[in-house]
Amino acid sequence: MNMKNTSITYLHILIIAISTVASAQDQLITIDGEKISADIKEVRLGEIAYRESRNPSGPLYIIPKQQVYMIQYRNGTKEVFSYSVGEQDVNEHFVNGSLPSSQELYFQGKSDARMHYTKTGTMWGTLGATVLYAPVGLATGILLGIVPPKIEDTVPDYKLLKSPEYRSGYTKKARGKKWGAAATGFGIGVAVNIIVFSLVSN
Repeated sequence: MNMKNTSITYLHILIIAISTVASAQDQLITIDGEKISADIKEVRLGEIAYRESRNPSGPLYIIPKQQVYMIQYRNGTKEVFSYSVGEQDVNEHFVNGSLPSSQELYFQGKSDARMHYTKTGTMWGTLGATVLYAPVGLATGILLGIVPPKIEDTVPDYKLLKSPEYRSGYTKKARGKKWGAAATGFGIGVAVNIIVFSLVSN
């Protein structure tokens, strides 16, 4: 195996390893939007048992199932628990308790997405494909950008999604960030290819 192929092979292994480590944990998301990096041990009839991923040999925690919106497992599968809220729940998140305007809800959705929505999978997917072959990376980035963002597991409080205006604002900003992640992955992939080409050419 020549130096060029060896460098590219090591680079691919590094990208896969980093991506695997970053995603090798369960995510427990409460109905209030809190994310807990966990090692889910058991989903029981009325509760969920887990350990913190940062302390796998630590204490076993128990959380009532009615406080959990969703579990996103490390293998990519999701388990969503039923939870019903009323329109009044949206108002409870505002200090004055009055119904906010549609415009206020829309812009709050955009603001929350700016802070909370992340899509590293889009970036890593585009980056990996670009390192393999730039045109494929470009096509991958476009395809990933076109797919509508899944926002339910990223909102700071799931109850706010009862508002169509809030959902619209959050989704619009999330879509923009997803396109940005694809562009970042493509740019980094091109840069990596240039660096590798420079190294093997010398």
